[in-house]
Amino acid sequence: MFGTVPDPPENPILDTETLVDAVNPQDSALVNWLVALATLMVGIFVAMVAKRAIARLFRSSQADTAHVEVLVARLVQVIIIMIALIYALGAVGVRISPLLGALGIGGIALALAVQPALLNLFSGLLIHVHRPLKIGEEVRSGDIRGTVIDVTSRAVVIETFAGETTYIPNSIVVDREVVNYVRAGRRRTTLKVGVAYGTDVALARKVLEEAAAGVDGVLKTPAVKVFATEFADSSINFELDVWHEPGELALRQTRDRVVQAVSEALAAADITIPFPQRTLWFGEPSDSRS
Repeated sequence: MFGTVPDPPENPILDTETLVDAVNPQDSALVNWLVALATLMVGIFVAMVAKRAIARLFRSSQADTAHVEVLVARLVQVIIIMIALIYALGAVGVRISPLLGALGIGGIALALAVQPALLNLFSGLLIHVHRPLKIGEEVRSGDIRGTVIDVTSRAVVIETFAGETTYIPNSIVVDREVVNYVRAGRRRTTLKVGVAYGTDVALARKVLEEAAAGVDGVLKTPAVKVFATEFADSSINFELDVWHEPGELALRQTRDRVVQAVSEALAAADITIPFPQRTLWFGEPSDSRS
């Protein structure tokens, strides 16, 4: 009437018998407990000393290493305390190897659960070592553009130019391209300008170059460059390359000034920026009569 009880799985998630046997310090004397406690306390003390030593080491350098200090100090602290804990458990008779084996699949699941956190932690260390970006720099990572405001053990925090705060996991930042807009100290902007057919190309080039070169915010070196690029439908098109300060605000302000200066200079030289236009030709009507 009643169904049979299924046999327990061959590989249980947690081997309780082995676990109890591994963590049952029945033969431990009081002195062993005292040794374990002393070992753990010494480990915590050494971890604190190591943290302060790391802080002094990084602060002695001239580079901005505050966040590297935090990440490295935390990692060293965890390692030292874990080693001390293992020795303390061993002092009271806890056998580590059977304990790890008793965890079985549960241990594997735990390892998989903490894998993303460890990956982001070590990716954060790589970011600080290679330094593709720093706090305060304007960067692009994938489709995200903005100013770096923090680099934590988990993510790079970017405030976009639209004022939004974005958290990008460190592992993703390490795996994809990072464009640093400000590291080189200058940035190029290209503006496209069209002039009417029949315009003297050499004259138009000269007017564009002189107008852009005189704009506040445009760098003298590299010099302004103007290139005639194509015969478009309604105009002869030029590309105007100017260099300026690297920030996003500087880019927008410089473009605004250059557009205004170019418009005024072309008007003064009686050079037309044409409207888009089409010429329609219907041809002569054919005489169908014989």
